[in-house]
Amino acid sequence: MPPSSVSHRTRTSSPPLSTIGSSQAFTLGQQPKINIVTRLAVEGKAKHGYDGAEIRMYLKLTMPRDSVTPGSTIALFPEENIKIVNSQVHPIDSNSVPYNFSSTTCPLLHSAARALNLPARSSQSYMSLFGLSAPSTPIVGSSSRRAAHNAHIPPLDERYTGQVLVSGYQVSYVLPREFPPSSRLNGIDELESRIAMSRSPGSTHRARRTSVSEKNVIQFMAAIDLWVPLLTKPPRAPYLLSIPTPRCLSNHIKLRIFPPNSSASASLHSLSSAEEDPGSWDLTADPHVTRNASSKASRASSYTHFADDESSDSSTAGFSDGCGIQGTFPSTEQVRVRWATPMKTVEGDGRRRVGVRDVKGEMTAVVLGKGRDKTGEGVVMKLEYSGTCQGVWFPGVATLLGLDVTLDGQGSDVSWLPGADARWFIDGGRGFTGYDAGSPPSMVSRPSSLEVPDVSVSSASPFKPNVRQSSSSSSLLRAPLPIQNVPDYSFESAPSSAPSSGMLTSSDSLAEGSSRLSSVNGIVPPQDDPSRPPLAPLTLHININELLPPAKNMFTFNISGIVLVKSRPSPFSYNSPSSSVSGSDAEGDVDPVAIPRFRVPAADAEMISTVVRNDVDGATVDVYNSTGDLRDAQTRRTVLQRGAAAKCGIEGGRVALRYLAAVPRTPARTRKVSAISHRTPSQASSPTMSVVQATPMAMRPERDGPLIIPWVAVTVTPLSNGIDLPNAYAVRVVLPAPTDDESEWLEFGLRQQPLDDPARSDDQEKRDIDSKPPRVEVVSASVEGVSVRFETTVAVRQDLSSSLSSLVMPSQQLRGDEWVSWVKVHVGAAGGSKVQVDYVIRNQEERTPESVKRKGKQKAKETSHLHVCLPMFALPVGCLDVNVEAAYGFDILSMESNLTHQQSNVRGRRLLRYSMEELFCPGLTIDIISTRQTSPLSGLKSTRSVMVTVPAVVCLILLICLLTANSELRQLRRSLGKCSASLELEAAPDPVTVTYTQTVLINTQSHRWFAAPTSATLRIDQILEPPVPPPTNSSPGDMREGNSTPSMPTSASSITHAASTTYAIVRSHPIHFKWPEEYDLHSAGRATMDAVAGGLGVVWQLLRRVYHYPLDPP
Repeated sequence: MPPSSVSHRTRTSSPPLSTIGSSQAFTLGQQPKINIVTRLAVEGKAKHGYDGAEIRMYLKLTMPRDSVTPGSTIALFPEENIKIVNSQVHPIDSNSVPYNFSSTTCPLLHSAARALNLPARSSQSYMSLFGLSAPSTPIVGSSSRRAAHNAHIPPLDERYTGQVLVSGYQVSYVLPREFPPSSRLNGIDELESRIAMSRSPGSTHRARRTSVSEKNVIQFMAAIDLWVPLLTKPPRAPYLLSIPTPRCLSNHIKLRIFPPNSSASASLHSLSSAEEDPGSWDLTADPHVTRNASSKASRASSYTHFADDESSDSSTAGFSDGCGIQGTFPSTEQVRVRWATPMKTVEGDGRRRVGVRDVKGEMTAVVLGKGRDKTGEGVVMKLEYSGTCQGVWFPGVATLLGLDVTLDGQGSDVSWLPGADARWFIDGGRGFTGYDAGSPPSMVSRPSSLEVPDVSVSSASPFKPNVRQSSSSSSLLRAPLPIQNVPDYSFESAPSSAPSSGMLTSSDSLAEGSSRLSSVNGIVPPQDDPSRPPLAPLTLHININELLPPAKNMFTFNISGIVLVKSRPSPFSYNSPSSSVSGSDAEGDVDPVAIPRFRVPAADAEMISTVVRNDVDGATVDVYNSTGDLRDAQTRRTVLQRGAAAKCGIEGGRVALRYLAAVPRTPARTRKVSAISHRTPSQASSPTMSVVQATPMAMRPERDGPLIIPWVAVTVTPLSNGIDLPNAYAVRVVLPAPTDDESEWLEFGLRQQPLDDPARSDDQEKRDIDSKPPRVEVVSASVEGVSVRFETTVAVRQDLSSSLSSLVMPSQQLRGDEWVSWVKVHVGAAGGSKVQVDYVIRNQEERTPESVKRKGKQKAKETSHLHVCLPMFALPVGCLDVNVEAAYGFDILSMESNLTHQQSNVRGRRLLRYSMEELFCPGLTIDIISTRQTSPLSGLKSTRSVMVTVPAVVCLILLICLLTANSELRQLRRSLGKCSASLELEAAPDPVTVTYTQTVLINTQSHRWFAAPTSATLRIDQILEPPVPPPTNSSPGDMREGNSTPSMPTSASSITHAASTTYAIVRSHPIHFKWPEEYDLHSAGRATMDAVAGGLGVVWQLLRRVYHYPLDPP
């Protein structure tokens, strides 16, 4: 047939144009999810040393032609973490006969046809349905030729077969873009089937007649080569292989597993009996795999003891090496196969125990009051525990496991509260299926080794006496019973990962329906026996299938319940609280109890944080450290009021409940002061109302006198910033709380002291300052060291005059513009308890008006005036004791007060007043001055001034000396200039004649000043060569003739006379230097230097005197 006709025929059988357009739109998207897999076969092999397994999945795909669109994508199963190595798709006809293909080029298709149990492939080519080539007709007797021809058949193009790929995290099948014509597909199939039947009449395979619904379907077989990694591996988990699968009604699996390690087998063999086979695995599959019938059961499985949910699917039948699993399984989305080393022990309740890597718990203890049972009295607590387990692991193949949780009393007795629910309320997160309460397990309940796990046997539960007891001895009766709890599966139902009975609790008294509903909700109905104490361990039921993998999983659970905690009367548990009496009226009655905490014994690391909250009206909770003497102040961490909470840390703690309310008083004739607490039994039926609320501390003496305040101690402390005068003061008021049953508040007022200074009264602006209310800052208010709430209000005195003015003494009447600040402290009914209030008041003069600030500079204050606001009470006061402390560096100049008695002591001043009336307004004014004479700052300033002045004085002295020397040098320079001018006018000097007779005759002629010098006639007896200067200090002028006598008796006299009468220039005694023989520049320089040196010598002597002052220089 020509290609044009083939193309034409193909177009005619195609859908109309509108359908084509819709098919293109569907191709871009994804086909609505439909189930096209009608048969599934999974085969694989897990090799030792690899992190995964080679899995081959064979699918038979059947899809209605009218419901699918060519080229669309149909999702088969989730991708998860698998990897597709290879895939092939090949069409099959309506009788499930594969079209012709080559086993050489397509080995996966050959394996798929074998695994899916399909008939032998047909000799017809699939392409013949499209008219592209004529079907090959084999010749009888030419088998070799037919085999050679089939070996060279190329695989079909994806255009006609489709392909398998990953799309949108789903392994999907992409439909072929071209379908064969329906008429040719059905006609050829029927003709070929008749030809096949006529050629092989004795064949066992007979083609059935196609039904009406099968005539319009298209079938393919697909082979997918996968690599599936292991989710978990030993030592903290079994080998776990999770294979995703499509939904199908006909499923078969055959998985070969490597044999156990020789070293592990030897270890197991030494620990097990001689009859057991060490060369096998404990192997399970989820969902359950129904094994094929075999003539002989495995000897290894016959002697293996399993838990309730364990049934080994391991088998060696059909496997040449090792073991494996083979059989059919119901419809599911994934098949999980576990295999691990056999474990020989099971707990008494039929559940194996898990291990936990890390546990973080949050324990909250809510104190509800005090309660009593048959054994005594204790503190009622509501325990709330929230645990987070990270790294839950189990080395075996069991999936329904148990986690033990125990309540640690920390040395206290814990029991159920009478009248409350004697059970725990437990819920959990992912993986939680229920819980069971049994007897305390043995101390060894965890695997002792990671390589060869072993779980110790705990005592059996008293509520399941018929459970199987484990034994290590060999017996022929140890074969497991047939599986009875495998649920029925259907195509529509979701896969069940565990039997439904495994989700129930271990109580046999409950109906099946109610147990299942309670397990799903996470809260088990009341089933606890009152005989089982709260300290009995709890076993949480866990489905470990939902907690994968162990390295990253997380399991959360919550436990809550109301218990009665009593302290044990043992001297080794805690120090006796009665020995910690420290003067307080209630310390001797406090009996602290330890806070119980939940623990997970199987945890490798555990950290628990404890929080205590007070939920009792009229009582406080003292929180102590877990260890330590109660008499030590560091042992008590804090005191909690109602609604307050505190953290105790990871070590835990102790609590003591202290009531503030007084007990109902007995008549006076029968009243006794005793340290025994009288408590009223509770008649309530609810758990919280059953707590005894009226439990007081030790009884105080009942007031039978007038309602007064016995004493008030006030301490006033001036406050300053260290430099200025005090501008504020702090007041501490200590008094016993009045025993008044009508009010729970202690009130006192702070009066603004009026100013009686007439200078100040004339200034209207200062009166405006005084009219403002005092700025009271209450720092703290406490009762017996426990912080309580307080309130502060401000009121004008004239507003209160109508009700209080009659009570004030005539001498204490106030003006209408005076203010009073009222402080209210909540003391409750704690009559007689010590109340302490601290407040700070700033001086009024700090609040200066703007008009005063604009006056510019003012004189600094030398005295500080403090107007102290002392408390006034609406009740009479027996004694008011005021102590005024003196600040360092300041002294109290004067005090003015209306308190009668005053004393002076080392610490300051003391004022007393006895028998104060109601609303007595104590007044106190203090004048404070500074007593600091010199301060380090002033000395530092003087030192700095001296250091600055001394260099200036020295520089001034040097300047004066230099000016003096400069003046002398100027005079010397002028004198030398005159001498040099006169010497230029003189002639050259005459030669000097020296005789042995020491007689010198000088004959000179008088000459005028303008005339030239005349020659001199000398008579010399003997001339000495060279001429020697005279030994005397004579000047050149001495050799000349003066106006006196021509001859001189001696040379010394002549020289002296000439120097003193004719050529005297200046006096030479101030500056000692020698005239050189000639006038030259060197001599003038030396003279200048001598003058400068003399001046510097004077300066040096002056500096020495200044340095050694007031002593003389050495």
